[in-house]
Amino acid sequence: MKKRSFEGEAVKFTAQETVPIQAVYEDYGLIKTEPGHYCKSYRIGDNNFLTLPDDEQYIDYKQWKRLLNTITPDMEFMVTINNRTIDTAAWAEGVLIKETGDRHDYLRKQMNDIIRSRILDGKNGIIREKYLTVSVHADSVKKAAEAFQRLDGQISSMMEKMSSSAPVIPLAERMDILYGLYNGYEAHLMQRTRTVDPVSGRVTEGTSFDFTNMRVQGLRANDLIAPGEIEICRDHLKFDGRYVRTLRVTGYSIKLRADFLERVTEMGFHLLLSFYIKPISSKDGEAMIARNLSFVRDQKTRAIRAGQKAGIYDDTAIDPKIAEREAEALAMRDAIHEQDEHLFATTLTATVFADSLEELNAHTEEVIAEFQAAGGVRLNVMAEQQEAGFNATLPLCCNQIRERRTMTSSAVGILIPFSTVEINDPGGINYSCNAISRNLIVYDRMQAANFNGFILGTPGSGKSFAAKVEMLSVFLKTNADIIVIDPEDEYGPLCKLLGGEVIKIVPGGDVHINPLEIVSDYEMEDEMNPVNAKADFMLKLMETIVRSPFGLGSVQETIIDECVHELFEPFFSTAVESGKQAPRESSGACLRSEIPEEEMPTLTDLQQMLTMRPEPEARELAMALKLYTGNGSQNTFGFATNKRTTARFVVYQI
Repeated sequence: MKKRSFEGEAVKFTAQETVPIQAVYEDYGLIKTEPGHYCKSYRIGDNNFLTLPDDEQYIDYKQWKRLLNTITPDMEFMVTINNRTIDTAAWAEGVLIKETGDRHDYLRKQMNDIIRSRILDGKNGIIREKYLTVSVHADSVKKAAEAFQRLDGQISSMMEKMSSSAPVIPLAERMDILYGLYNGYEAHLMQRTRTVDPVSGRVTEGTSFDFTNMRVQGLRANDLIAPGEIEICRDHLKFDGRYVRTLRVTGYSIKLRADFLERVTEMGFHLLLSFYIKPISSKDGEAMIARNLSFVRDQKTRAIRAGQKAGIYDDTAIDPKIAEREAEALAMRDAIHEQDEHLFATTLTATVFADSLEELNAHTEEVIAEFQAAGGVRLNVMAEQQEAGFNATLPLCCNQIRERRTMTSSAVGILIPFSTVEINDPGGINYSCNAISRNLIVYDRMQAANFNGFILGTPGSGKSFAAKVEMLSVFLKTNADIIVIDPEDEYGPLCKLLGGEVIKIVPGGDVHINPLEIVSDYEMEDEMNPVNAKADFMLKLMETIVRSPFGLGSVQETIIDECVHELFEPFFSTAVESGKQAPRESSGACLRSEIPEEEMPTLTDLQQMLTMRPEPEARELAMALKLYTGNGSQNTFGFATNKRTTARFVVYQI
């Protein structure tokens, strides 16, 4: 149900009439909002724009302007920022380290206290989603789809040049976003599902929303998206008990900062902000500027004549506002002719959501104050235009507001939608806070394409401390093993605190580690022969030992490979049983499942075997390896392993 209640007695309509959707086309991923208007949305990937140097910011700004200038008069463009809250308590629960009942829980409590203090410092609990919506005017949906085929690649390419992205939002997901705006951000039309094939183990992801089923039931998109009841009041809307108010920017400051959109959307409540952009053709733009200039100059002439009648013969008779409007019109004309600027008709609207009218009024005052503080921008409630205002804010490019501000490419480009990348991986560990937003950085490197990492910084900047904090977080939150190679004896105290073991490795010491050892619990079902894998490892190790600028030669590589296989030949079951050498391509299952540690080949054995080879290359390799075997001063890795540990945290002090 839909009611109008600001003009006398309420008039009832259906709520579905309010939703500005005429049709959806799942085959093309398009929504029709008006006759001949088809739109598609893209999800804007953020970049670290606000932390870039000025010259790099200017490059991104120019690229964003270039993207805007590609919009033709038969298209419309909209940037939408959906700033919504989440359940902070549930979110924090996933970030905090859960206690396990072991002797390290006191450390978990201390780490959680630090995380909680960081949560209070930032705007955590806020999700800021950014959409780019493009509307194309076409005679048919097929022609619109053809236009979007070109636009998809063009937009993606330009966004990549700004270290960002713009993937297309699937139509079902767009429906879910619109459903949340009408029914509450915690409500979802679409539920994601995952099914696992019991035979192959293949995971298939899908959604609970189906367009075919929708049509079979005789439903339209409006029927699914609209709330049960919409009440349209003079200065707000009411959706099933939720209060909604839309405001429009009526005046801009002369200079806006690049972080304007970032500042005005840093609210602790649900706020939807949209910047609508409609290109003006060159012909219409020049005609409009000429009319404005003619009107302003006519005002100027009348002011001069009035001044002369009053005995004033200088420029003081002219209202300064008239002179400013004339200067603006002239500057706009010069920009179009000389600086390749384009003109756009724009509308900037903001919609506030609340659970009560008192809360709505408080949020409204906060938004108006923030817009004024961020850039001297005037923001007014859209009295008696709430339905049109709300529709203009939806990511549908459906703007029915007649009052629009004409702006150049440079002025529009300054409202760039980038700020800083937020990282919030489920199950990750906390890496301090984002320097710009002060939100937590929660990252799970094991889920990344490459989980290696580096800690870079000047001496004394805290590199070792950062490493220790990460090790502590990993130890307390996961079951991962931690192995540290410690050349400066920095990590021993932390290791001992966590019940780990410190192993000292010194030249000529008593601790030995055998790099040729194959552990007895080697998984025999693996496809790779363990001896082949060990031979490959020895090629890399010998290349490091030889230290030749040209690497190992092909003859040297062959010699090393043959020697490694010959060393392990006695341990193949086929060789033991038949007295013949096991084939190179044999699987790991041919290797004896248990080899006594004292029988395992060592680097010393390899060095001796190389010494007995007739090739001069073998003797060179033997000489290079001598330092690390037998009586060599670096013989730590020349003998059988004699130090075993089952600790999760192990530090090798070198």
